[in-house]
Order: sequence, then C-alpha cells, then structure tokens
Amino acid sequence: MEHRIPRFTLEGVKDADVSVHPFSTEDELGLKLTRFRRDGHDGDVVLLVHGLTSSSDIFVMPEIRNMASFLLDNGFGDVWALDFRMSSHFPYDVETRDDSLDDIALYDHPAALAEIRRHVGADRRIHVIAHCLGSLSFTMALFAGTTGPIASLVCNSVALTPRVPRWSRLKLAFGATVFEYLMGLPYIDPRFHHAPPLTRRWLFARAVSLFHPECREPACHMQSFMWGSGRPAMYVHANLARETHTHERLADLNGASGVHYYRHIRKMVAAGRAVRRDPGDPRHAALPDDYLSRARGVDTPILLLTGDRNRVFTDSNIVMHRLLEKAAPGRHELQVLPAYGHIDPIIGKNAHADVYPLIIDFLSVRRAEMAAAAQGRGAGSEHVDAVVVGSGFGGSVAAYRLAEAGLSVVVLERGRAYAPGDFARTPAQMSRAFWDPAAGLYGMFDVWGFRAFDSVVASGLGGGSLIYANVLLRKDERWFVREHPLPGGGYENWPVTRADLDPHYDEVERMMGATPYPFHLPAYAGTEKTHAMQDAAAELGLEWRLPPLAVSFAPEPGAEPAIGVPITTPAYGSLHGDARRLTCRLCGECDIGCNDGAKNSLDHTYLSAAVHHGADVRTLHEVRAIRPRPRGGYEVDYVVYAPEAGEGARAARSGPRRAWARCARSGASAWCSPRAPTAPPTCCCATAPRSRG
Repeated sequence: MEHRIPRFTLEGVKDADVSVHPFSTEDELGLKLTRFRRDGHDGDVVLLVHGLTSSSDIFVMPEIRNMASFLLDNGFGDVWALDFRMSSHFPYDVETRDDSLDDIALYDHPAALAEIRRHVGADRRIHVIAHCLGSLSFTMALFAGTTGPIASLVCNSVALTPRVPRWSRLKLAFGATVFEYLMGLPYIDPRFHHAPPLTRRWLFARAVSLFHPECREPACHMQSFMWGSGRPAMYVHANLARETHTHERLADLNGASGVHYYRHIRKMVAAGRAVRRDPGDPRHAALPDDYLSRARGVDTPILLLTGDRNRVFTDSNIVMHRLLEKAAPGRHELQVLPAYGHIDPIIGKNAHADVYPLIIDFLSVRRAEMAAAAQGRGAGSEHVDAVVVGSGFGGSVAAYRLAEAGLSVVVLERGRAYAPGDFARTPAQMSRAFWDPAAGLYGMFDVWGFRAFDSVVASGLGGGSLIYANVLLRKDERWFVREHPLPGGGYENWPVTRADLDPHYDEVERMMGATPYPFHLPAYAGTEKTHAMQDAAAELGLEWRLPPLAVSFAPEPGAEPAIGVPITTPAYGSLHGDARRLTCRLCGECDIGCNDGAKNSLDHTYLSAAVHHGADVRTLHEVRAIRPRPRGGYEVDYVVYAPEAGEGARAARSGPRRAWARCARSGASAWCSPRAPTAPPTCCCATAPRSRG
C-alpha cells in the first residue's frame, strides 16, 4: 500500500540534531526516546508523551507545523519525544499482554526521565506535554511521586478524572471480553479494513463503517469506534490537513490498541478518578490506591487542555481542574479550546496558531518563575531595574534602550506573540481573533467604543505596529509652535523643535527599515491605487510623493527589491526563532497582520533587539496597577491570562503577581484608556540611559 508520508518519519523537524536513545524498564521492556536539539541548547528540557494507539509521530508530523518544531522555534531547544509501551512503534499493543496504566506510571515514565537526566544532568528543569492515556499515566506517576521534580505539566484531553460518553461506557464494559473471547483478538486495529475478505476482522471493519457516513476513510471510522462516541470521535474533520485525513496516514498515526487497557479505564471511569487496577498486586505496592488523594502535595503547575468538542474524554479535564482548585487554589490552569476535539489540539493543521502558543506561554511563565526563584527573588515578587508595560511603539523603544544600557528589563504585554503565519485568516480563525478575556477570547483585535466613534486597537506583541499601515511620517515642522493661542483661551507650546527630533526620527527609520515603495521598478509599477493617488494629486494641484514605509521590499538594506524572497535576519536575531520572513508580496493584508513577515513591526525590530540585550518579554501578562514605593521605585501588579471553562470564566490564570522596579514605564494604549493601569506619567530611573529613539 502506498504511503504518501513515510511511516515513522522524522522529516517533520528541520534544523535540529536528532538522536535516538533506547532504554529498558524495570519490568524488562525496551523503549526509546528521540531527542531534537538545536544549537547546543542547555536550557529547559521538554518531554513529549503520546497516547494509546499513537506514538511520538504525532509530535513530528511533516504535513503541519508540528509541536516539536514549534517548541524549538520558540526558545525550547532541547525536546525529547518518548515512545513508551503504548507506542505503535512497538509490538506490545498487539501481544497477549495484560499491562495496566499502573505499569506505565511505575516503570515507563520513571525510566524515561532517568534516561533524560543521565544525558542532561539532574539540575536541568524538565517540562512535560502529554496526550490522552500518556497524560493520564504521567499524571499518575507525578502524583505517585515516581517522576522526580517536574517543572510543569501540560495534559491534553484527560488527566486523573477520566469521563466518557454513555456509548463509550458500554464499550468499556464489554469490549475487552468480546474481542478476546468472541473474536480471539487481544487488540483492535484501524487496518482491519484491509484484512482478508470475509474474515472476522474484515467483516467487523465493514460493520463499523456502516455507522460512519461522515467520511470515506475506514481508519477514521475504526478510531471513532475504538476511542469515543461521535462522527468522528477523535477530532473535528475540518481541523485536519488533507494529507492527514487519509486511511493510511490515520492508521500510521493511531495504530492498533491493546484491549487490556480498557479494563483499567473502565474501573477509573466507574470510580470517577484514577485508581489502581489491582490494589492487591504486590508489584504496585508503592503506588497509591487513589492517585488524587495526593493532590495537595503536588506543587508542579498543571495546564489542563480540552477541546469543547471532546467526544473521547468529554469534560474530564474541566472536572479535574475543579478538583485541583479545591486542593490547591490558583496553582493549576484550564484551557478549553473552541472547535477542537480530542487529538486535533496536537495534530490539527492550525494547532500552531490556536493551541501551541498557549502551551508556550504556560511553559515560559513557569520557566521565568523558576529562574526568579533560583536567583533568590521568589516567584511572586521579582526585583528588576525596569518594568515596561505594553510592547507598542512607546514600550518597545523604551525596552530596547533600557536593556541596551545594561538594566534588567521585564516587558509585560497582555496579548500574544504572532510569528509569520500565525495571524488569523479563515472565517473560523477571525471569529476568535478578538480580545475579550471575559468571553475567553485572546485575539489581536480589541474594539473600543466611544461617544462619537469606534476604534480597533491591537492586543499583541508589537502593539499597534501589528495592524497599522506602516507609514512613518515626520511631524511637520510648522506644528512645533510656541505661545500659540488656542480657541477658547490658552496657548500651545512645544518644548522641542523639529530639529531636536530629527536625529531620533533618523534612528527610528533605520531600526524600522523605512523605505519608499519601489514604484519605479517594473514589478511594482502596476499597482492601481498608487496610480490613482498620483492622478488625484495632479488634478488637485498637490505635491505627490512616496512616504517611508516600514516594510521590507528588499532582502536586506541596500539590496535590490524583489517580491517574496527570504529576508536576512538582522544581527540582533529574532524573538520568533527561525520563523522565515519573506519580502513584501503586495497582498494588501498589512492591517490584519503580515503572515509573510515583510512588515517590519516592532516584534521584528525593537523588541527582538531588546531580547538580544537581555530583556525578558512576557506575553499574556496584563498590568493591573502601578504604585510608587515610599523609598523609591514602583510596585507593579499583574495577572497572567488564560481562557477558562464555563460561564463567567475567570480571565487570569492566577491571582495578581507583583514585580518591584526602580523604573516603571507605561507604554500601553495610544488612547490613554481609562482601562490602562494606574501609573506614573513618566519613566524615572536612577540610572537612565541616553534618550534616543
């Protein structure tokens, strides 16, 4: 049979050193880890854990921007993918074994972590992202104390409170017995469709497909039967790439499942929580009978993910979060993903825009908190030289110059980071691209209503530069007036002249790559709007000129403009990692976010330069208050955003946190909104750097 995408391929992860690390468990099974490392990275480690029927393949799929690559591109340069005993890379799922999730919690995960620590050292922080029964079993191991210290844990679909639809409960009750004793099989395989005609496997696959008219892929039908109740059950069809939703590819990604695991899941579903399968088994004596009983003692922050169309484990993680909130209020978080199901938060074609950034934000916050704690500052009260509120034109310039001057700088931006390709385009994406945390919306567009007009402002890393039209005009020198009478009395008086500001204008234009539209070149001479403006100016007798635009028409300064060619990364690098930027393609989408990266927005310029000089830029952080301290400096209170489930959802992922700074610079909101934090009107630093743009 033809495989359009090679089975078990690693081609989905580019520009990384790849190594495979086999290891053995205490109960004598051979497993493996695959390591993806970039540029000798020696920071935090991320471990990826698959679920039942799948493998590490779901994290490295070449047909999408996969999770392993996304982590590498966003500052987590040491990623390990585990294949444990549930993996389709091994034959264990189709053998007559009787493993349980207790075995995985006791043997597989501790052995994998020991192997990682053998290579990276015991002092490296390890974050874990786990899916399905990999998530359930890893959480069991964490709560049982078999993992050692874990910096943070992300659980997709289910953790310690498995809940399933009614039809699934019926299948759990009788499925294992039916398959083992009536069909003589210890497993169910999505490839049963290709069994010899008229065999029990072939007939069963045909029977299952009769109840799934929603598509023509037999593997999709069988996986829905194996693990859920829906048409389909595992995902939302529209969320998969066309190359993914084929029979062969689906069967590769989610293979045969041993039915013996169903017995343990059935017991947990009946109990409403993770429990040992056989409390009398002496091999598992070190494990708790009830894993949730140790919830208060687990200090690892957990991010619980679930799609709002999860037809496999329904509201399992919502219930889990509710229980954890009672045991440890504010420690753990919940993200309900609109229009997502069970596995598409991992393998979906747009997961890199809808889901992965939420994970990156969670890991980044935890990394920063632990780094602060390691330096003796404490996670809840950091001490820095300067806190910059907002990352628009005012905030980004301040962050860069303060960091360049050697100060410790933290930038707090309420919105997300948007790399090229992350901006919403489809109707479904645009419907969620608005900023309203109370409604669980964390998109870029924030619509403000005033008495006489409305305004759309940006909520994202780079502020208004993400959605403005790129025009950089210098203020007319005739406007720099002194003692100029105002209507109704009073005077307008500018303390500076245009000549005072010209050196700073020069510097900003250089940083922003300002250049006129190359109208004189054949490739650009046919733009009708430019011709129309030229004709209108001539008819009105007005001067016509091309203003400076913060757009890359050429791959580097001084080069010949060309359409859609790669842009050379500046010496200060990019905070988006290796995300590729292309010169302007004349698509006219500047005001809704440039997915080519041709727009020289502040994230590509001042903020990347600030990060290069050591600034700590944090997204989804909104400042609530700034107060001067009696002995100098400022206290800055902020919250960290994340969507929550249910009506009246909370907008903050935790209670207010606090930073102490010698300087507090508010660069939030061009409208000086009443929603902006209470703040001093200026930036005051004991060691202020030279003032320039």
